[in-house]
Amino acid sequence: MDQLFQYQEPVLLVGAGKVNAKVLTSLPKNIPAIGVDGGGNSLQKWGRSPCLILGDMDSFVPDPAITCPIHPIENQDSTDFEK
Repeated sequence: MDQLFQYQEPVLLVGAGKVNAKVLTSLPKNIPAIGVDGGGNSLQKWGRSPCLILGDMDSFVPDPAITCPIHPIENQDSTDFEK
């Protein structure tokens, strides 16, 4: 697989599962936040603007307030461990 993105600092990855809002809102805002599928919606809901959203988009709900790049990954088998 080709490298699509690279960050020189730690990043926050948020998936579509349950999010601990207290932990999420306590993290510094300068950490780049990447949403994986519905994790992009969770970030937006809790006041974190995602810098990128990627995944197969099976749980992501498009939102005009989210203006970051969105990178769909079409190969379902490479994005989810199991359904």
